[in-house]
Amino acid sequence: MSDYLPTDMTYTHSMIDLFDERRFLMIAKGFQALFGNIASGSRTFFINNRELFEISIIRGKRRIAALIPRGISGTIIDQDAKAGQVSSQFSRSFPLSHEEDYINVSETLKRLPEENPWMADSEFTKEERMTILAAQKHEDQIRATAGLFEYLAAQSIIEGKMPAILGTSNADLIYDWKRDPDNIKTVLNEWNNGGDILGDIDDGCDAVQIKGKGEANLLLMGEDVWPIYLADDEVQKYHDNRRYNLAFMGRDFVLPAMFNRLVGPGGFQPRGTLITPKGRLLYLFSYDQYYEDKAGDVFHYMPKDQASILDVRLIANRYFGPSEKFWPTELDEMWMRGRFGFTPMNLPMPPNFPSEDIIDPRMFHFYADEKDKQFVRIMTQSAPVFATNQTDAVYTLKGLVNYP
Repeated sequence: MSDYLPTDMTYTHSMIDLFDERRFLMIAKGFQALFGNIASGSRTFFINNRELFEISIIRGKRRIAALIPRGISGTIIDQDAKAGQVSSQFSRSFPLSHEEDYINVSETLKRLPEENPWMADSEFTKEERMTILAAQKHEDQIRATAGLFEYLAAQSIIEGKMPAILGTSNADLIYDWKRDPDNIKTVLNEWNNGGDILGDIDDGCDAVQIKGKGEANLLLMGEDVWPIYLADDEVQKYHDNRRYNLAFMGRDFVLPAMFNRLVGPGGFQPRGTLITPKGRLLYLFSYDQYYEDKAGDVFHYMPKDQASILDVRLIANRYFGPSEKFWPTELDEMWMRGRFGFTPMNLPMPPNFPSEDIIDPRMFHFYADEKDKQFVRIMTQSAPVFATNQTDAVYTLKGLVNYP
């Protein structure tokens, strides 16, 4: 028996051994961390018995109370001042993701890369290979589903909407959080073509404050925007003004606790601070996490030529709905325990995953079945929705780079 696989053959222990040796792919968490943040009043809803979910979009006016003359009986109501105070609500069906893999009996008869070909006592049994193969396929499925979470969260933050079907242009298949159109701006002049960088940033801070009723405190810039920002003459002069401590670039600064959830492995990377000409204090971040399509082409979760300004404390709820399969019976669980050493109730998350307040095992639905004693099918489903309820507390700048 190899030291690689524990002798008790439990699926949990096998998963841990595998994941400890395969911590090369970082789980992207930056955009997801903006959702379900209890500290900001956001919530996570697990809805397993209904097809529909309900969303409230938060809007209102920052008005002041009215003054009325004394000595007048009755009630004076300024209907115009009250207008716009009601939040909008709507119901939609949950989307569904589905990952599926197979293990044929022939695969359990072939030596795995984990086996030592020069030591007889390192040879695995068929049962052990089944456990290892199942662990590997579940890891791939969970990673792919977590990548989908990050993509949907990024779309909701950047665009104010997320698709129910990837790549769709059908408005009926897009969850639209009704962001004010003025909060998504394509600049007139690119930042490397005479654009007013500091002015555009302050415009975004204005929108977050006035339309979103928030306080702009985070500026996230895409990969190609950063070199332009750093090389701009006006920005450099602003940073180099020694009489005023208006901006700082580097790692040697204290990041407020409200950003802790967003940083760390797989998260946003702190780059510095900026006090804008209008006096807003922004913390600057970059983000290098990406995903690959079927052709192997790389796409960054944060588009390389865009920037987003937001209030990190915005209300952004997330909702996870039901699967599209019947719940496992006791016989199903007995079969799964006998075949793999696990059930859907105790399947562990990889140890290199973000903490459970960002990715929770309850976000996934796990299934397996068997056909003619020749192959097993392993499935992972999820029904994720990432909603920017305080949708106007985000401002997106597009077209910031003039590519030659």
